[in-house]
Amino acid sequence: TIVPILRAGLGMADGVLRRDDPVSVALIIWGQVHGLVTLNQRLPTDPETRRVAAPEPVATEEGFRALYQRSLDSLIDGLG
Repeated sequence: TIVPILRAGLGMADGVLRRDDPVSVALIIWGQVHGLVTLNQRLPTDPETRRVAAPEPVATEEGFRALYQRSLDSLIDGLG
């Protein structure tokens, strides 16, 4: 949809993101988010099974959330 592209453009206008092609930047951010969410959805939902089956730092939901935030912070820093 057009909303992520518009948001990327607004981020550029506000100086949060460096000037670039808004479509490319929106796709880069979407790809990162989609990949991480897909990974999380594929992990076991039972906490005990997840701790055994999944590597750190995604062995817990809290660990995944921290990794997700760190990943997006790093991505935005790189695009900024």
